[in-house]
Amino acid sequence: MTSRTLRLAPYALTSMLALALSGCAVPLLHGMVNLDQKLAAAGGLPAGSNGCRDEPGFPITICRPGSYRLTENLVVPADTDAVEILADDVTLDLSGFSIAGPSTCEGSGADFSCSGQSGTGITTGLVRGLAVRNGVIHGMGGDGINCKGCTVEGVRARHNRAGFVVTSGLVKDSLASSNLIGVGLNRSSLVHSTVQMNHTGVTAANGGAVIGNVIATNTDVGLRIVGDGGYAQNSFRANQQADVDGGVNMGGNVCGAALCAAPEAESRVER
Repeated sequence: MTSRTLRLAPYALTSMLALALSGCAVPLLHGMVNLDQKLAAAGGLPAGSNGCRDEPGFPITICRPGSYRLTENLVVPADTDAVEILADDVTLDLSGFSIAGPSTCEGSGADFSCSGQSGTGITTGLVRGLAVRNGVIHGMGGDGINCKGCTVEGVRARHNRAGFVVTSGLVKDSLASSNLIGVGLNRSSLVHSTVQMNHTGVTAANGGAVIGNVIATNTDVGLRIVGDGGYAQNSFRANQQADVDGGVNMGGNVCGAALCAAPEAESRVER
């Protein structure tokens, strides 16, 4: 009986492994996975469900839940995505490093322009439980980060067509500077961040809140809210066209050297 059991054990283990791999759930990667330029060139991160694979070259495609970190700067060719995230429950720690493309932005008012046309630093599918933190994304012809269901924390976005474009998520403790659009929010919130020297500072639609930020020296509007959405405890300064356009003033906002207009009087707040 023991001998038979031992003979069957390898087949049983093989069957169990096949069953686990064939299920819909994608296994969580254990430990921190390092991302660098060499891995980007070679590809080969573990595959996920629905045919998700990390092919050689950019973008690095993350197909499984888990924790990932940069161990060096990623230098990305023009008009190319750097990192694509197609799994739920991913944490990406930039570890103070940069995702860097060649695009630059310059000018003022209607003459503000960016050299690139496409290529996003971090892009996602419709995922849940994504966190990106602690690093720099600059020089992308498209967006610095374009994510859904995400939290962006401690990230600096410079010289991108848009710094952060977030749907159903949160940007906090971050910086958007010298982008065509600093921050684009859709059903999302911006908290305790600085948005400065962009063309348009912040655009927000479909609800959400903009709270406790510094929004300054943008060459168009500092904050534009379309539809529902409110803002509170922000400091607006020297935005060339207007500090605020639309939205609900929930109090505590400073426009220049004075409190911003009261909500009932406000549809457009000039400097």
